[in-house]
Amino acid sequence: MAQQTAVKWFIEQLPTRIVNMYHKEIEQAKQMEKEQIKEGYIMSLLDGDNKIRRDAEQYYNETYNK
Repeated sequence: MAQQTAVKWFIEQLPTRIVNMYHKEIEQAKQMEKEQIKEGYIMSLLDGDNKIRRDAEQYYNETYNK
């Protein structure tokens, strides 16, 4: 089962009419959160030579987009 992000959880708590009304802003918040998760993951995997051990996009998709 995919993990749920805070933004996705919050959206599920909102009434449908609110989600529809703020669709653009919600999509922007989801993209911002995705980038923050990827950046945090990258920073956690950098070794002494600044090489990334695993692709952050792959990590995000495997963890949150199931």
